[in-house]
Amino acid sequence: MNNLFSLKRFGCALVDSGQLNLNKQIYEKDHRVIDEKCICSVCQSGYTRSYLNTIVSKETTACHLLTIHNVAYQV
Repeated sequence: MNNLFSLKRFGCALVDSGQLNLNKQIYEKDHRVIDEKCICSVCQSGYTRSYLNTIVSKETTACHLLTIHNVAYQV
């Protein structure tokens, strides 16, 4: 469980190919959701990688959203 919390703290989202570090500049203009196959409320609500990139180091909301996604991914 500690690994899960460190992932959201550092802006990482779990996906089938590994981790997306949403702090990286490559996500600034990526308008896809974290994982199009994911059924979590974050992906289904349309939160984009670019939006999360914008808030991940500034807003606690990003931590909550990434935690929701990462927990759903692991379940």
